[in-house]
This record gives sequence, C-alpha cells and structure tokens, in this order.
Amino acid sequence: MEFHPERLVGPPRGWDAARVSVLSAVVFVAIYAYYALVHQHRTPFTLGLAIGMGTSGVAELLPESPRYLAAVLRLAGIGVLLALVVAVFVAPDVVFAT
Repeated sequence: MEFHPERLVGPPRGWDAARVSVLSAVVFVAIYAYYALVHQHRTPFTLGLAIGMGTSGVAELLPESPRYLAAVLRLAGIGVLLALVVAVFVAPDVVFAT
C-alpha cells in the first residue's frame, strides 16, 4: 500500500471518485434514521461514519479551483473516521450505545 500525498492535496476528482463516499453516507444516514425511528435506539457509530464519508465525498464534488478546501475536507473526513476508530477502543459503550 502506497501513500500518494498528491491525491490528498490535489484537485477534486469529480463524481467518479465521490460516488462511493456520498452513497455510503446516504446509506449510513438511512440506517441511523431506521434505528432511531423504528427501534428508538440511536447508534452514534453510524452517524459518525456518515459524517466522515460525507465530508470526503463532498470534497471530491467541489469545483476544480478550491484545492485547499478539498484538502481540508478530505483531512476532516479522515480525522472523523480516525476519531471514531479511537473511540471504539477507548469507550465502546458510548460509540455503540449499549
């Protein structure tokens, strides 16, 4: 696995790159809504996944000119997902809402 920093700070790559992130964010929001409305049980884990994936997807849908904003949104998405992974190990009962 190689790290390509030019992809992190490069220009947005459009719908082809954002498709998986945006659609998975929509699915995670739907899962969150289903459990909140039907079972009255909110799962912050799926909401965190939706936020992380959504920000990464939005970063790829920006126009070509704001490269800086796309890089910030990519890093924010990675940060949210990494914080979620850390939270799973530090406080799993809070993340999984048991």
